[in-house]
Amino acid sequence: MRTNRGLIVVAALTVLLLAIVTGTATATTYYVAPTGNDSHPGTIDQPWQTIQHAADTLTAGDTVYIRSGTYNEHVRTMQSGNPTDGSIVFAAYPGETPVIDGTGVTEANNGVIVDQSYIKHIGLEICNWTENGIWAENAGYLEIIDCVVHDVGYGIGVADGTHDFALTRVEMHHFDYYGFDASPSGGADCYNGTFTDCSAHTWRDPELGHECDGFALSHEGNQHDFVLIRCEAYTVGDGFVFGGRDITVNRCSAHDAEVGYKVWGDNTTLVNCLSYHNENANVELDWDEAPGTTTLQNCDFVDTQTYNIWIENSGDSLCMYNCILAGGDTLGLAFEERDASNYQGDYNVFHNDVSDSAIVVGYEDEFSLDQIAAGAWTVYSGQDAHSLVAVDPPTQLFQNLAAWNFHLCEGSIVIDNGTAQGAPSEDFEGTPRPQGVGYDIGCYEFIASSTSSFDTGQGTYPSIAGVHNGTITPDGDLTVSRLYTYPCEGTGGHTEYVKIWNESGPIAEGNWTGYDGDWHNITLNVVLYESETYNYTIQTGSYPQIIHAPSNEVEVTEGTITCTEFVDVNGIKHEGWIPAIRLGS
Repeated sequence: MRTNRGLIVVAALTVLLLAIVTGTATATTYYVAPTGNDSHPGTIDQPWQTIQHAADTLTAGDTVYIRSGTYNEHVRTMQSGNPTDGSIVFAAYPGETPVIDGTGVTEANNGVIVDQSYIKHIGLEICNWTENGIWAENAGYLEIIDCVVHDVGYGIGVADGTHDFALTRVEMHHFDYYGFDASPSGGADCYNGTFTDCSAHTWRDPELGHECDGFALSHEGNQHDFVLIRCEAYTVGDGFVFGGRDITVNRCSAHDAEVGYKVWGDNTTLVNCLSYHNENANVELDWDEAPGTTTLQNCDFVDTQTYNIWIENSGDSLCMYNCILAGGDTLGLAFEERDASNYQGDYNVFHNDVSDSAIVVGYEDEFSLDQIAAGAWTVYSGQDAHSLVAVDPPTQLFQNLAAWNFHLCEGSIVIDNGTAQGAPSEDFEGTPRPQGVGYDIGCYEFIASSTSSFDTGQGTYPSIAGVHNGTITPDGDLTVSRLYTYPCEGTGGHTEYVKIWNESGPIAEGNWTGYDGDWHNITLNVVLYESETYNYTIQTGSYPQIIHAPSNEVEVTEGTITCTEFVDVNGIKHEGWIPAIRLGS
């Protein structure tokens, strides 16, 4: 059975949490609740009141479960765990969300300080601190899991030799200076950090005039060995900032920032990454007075106002294979100095809105799309002998560029035209590569769909607005980029919201964007697989059509749809009111 590997149902999360916090046979479990008392024994019936009291008490292998509520206190770790007895664990009670809130706290500016090792924080919300939500210094084997840090000066900072740390499903948002930062801060270098399914977004006040980074790894020093997997940065200054060395970035996304990825370290590799709709550059190689190498493999770089990719100094080397460069408003691939000998690349696709400036070397040697296609750039540089030129990305590359849908369109020029050398074994979404006779260029691998659409056809009755819940089972694999709702004639019948999920959790959601443009459709990005049953919620507005089916189920083009319940805007429940829709590309 196919499942969505990126999301886990609540029950599985609870099992995982219990597995994470399990220690040795002598480990003790304690509890904290806002209604507790620190003179209590810390049991579930007589919990402590403060998290700091737990931090003062816990030893290696112990766990404290923190009940839901607001804790207006600063917390500092006091003991370390160890590899034999286990970590010290601060965990939200399963199904609850405790909040460590700095409102009214005057004795400290940081929410949580970790200066011990083998510490875990799980399921906590940390907010309203003038400095860091979490600050770690000289710590090792630190894990932060399923936490949210927001409305802070700085998100999460690690410093002074902190090493072997991991952030998993951590969201950092509404900050002033960074979501995450690793720096020596006058001490030793940080190293061995892993980030999985994390996000950093929303610069609180860009008008303040200072830098604000999503993920900043090594502004100084020689920090090293960081891995980022499926992380996202947006609406910040610089999405990802990489100094130091030995950094691998896989299936990450940076968008709606000033710069997507800013690199000045050595041995930085971006694989299956996205960078789009950024102001200054999608990728920027900054000179730090020492040579470094950046590798871009199977990435998409789309739509910037100034540079798509910018290399400041010929001392830094760029290697680029199986990448798409498209939609630059000014310059495409730009070398600040009149020297391109530091570049190696092939099997790429070049496009630029200003076609005469697709590649620029020292602002003197410029290559248009026509010249690249004719081989002039290859003669000049000795590179890109197998690279391609796109003149119209919406029809030659992507399914829906206007909606930032970078899935490959049918007949895309990049399908099967990449190189196998260095290509990853899966794409941005985890789809195995290759799907066809060759590897595709870019971060998405094209999936040929055996089913063109899932179509109920016109409805048999009009319906008032409401919420449909039911299931969809396609007869073949179905690539879905939009949901169309059949309206009653002369009305604005439409879907306002749709969610599709399976046993692993939500796999697609979409919202209506109003009556401008293609208002009958909602944009989605999902593949529904043959004979798999998916749940849906569809919230309609105005007067859409429905199919009235007494059995609550109908066979439609390429599948089966059911409606277990429809609740109209007046709160009245109906059975068998199946929405008239079409799912497809």
